[in-house]
Amino acid sequence: MYRTKDTPTTEIFFEDPTKIQLLPSLLSEFQRLNASTLIDFQRDERGQFSRALVVLDPKWFSDGPGLFGVDAAHMKHRKYNGIQIVLVGRDGNLRNTVAAVALVPLEDNDNYAWFFGHIMWHGFSLELSRVFSDRNVGLVSAADNLKIFIMFCIRHIIGNMRSDKSVRLSVAQERFVWEANAATSR
Repeated sequence: MYRTKDTPTTEIFFEDPTKIQLLPSLLSEFQRLNASTLIDFQRDERGQFSRALVVLDPKWFSDGPGLFGVDAAHMKHRKYNGIQIVLVGRDGNLRNTVAAVALVPLEDNDNYAWFFGHIMWHGFSLELSRVFSDRNVGLVSAADNLKIFIMFCIRHIIGNMRSDKSVRLSVAQERFVWEANAATSR
């Protein structure tokens, strides 16, 4: 899986622009060798790379607790300035395992809907699971439209509050937020 995730970015970043043409065949070969995976590779109207996706076998996660996390990272390279989206889930052995990875041009509703839609079509019941994420507007919008229950990471919420200069959390208030998050009653 790590090669599958790393090779597309290596191919995209490589100096030879024809190398990206190898990505569809690389993904197809990965799917041939791993029949229970789903891949997608899309080009824009000019025939240029647009987005790609690899989704692993949902059966690997069927005995797990139904917990997933999704996060995105901005790829900062002169040859590719897109986004890498990763869905991580707890498997049956309670280990965090990559469930899906995508390269997309933007972190927006369209790309998250495409990402989640493929994952759900492949057999992941995200609408019955808990998915932790940050509060990206495109992610939340796509998740709402697909009836995916999104939970926000308290660490991200506190971090966002710390970075917002109009909000000043005292140590006691921050401790209260953590305690409220851990409460077992409503």
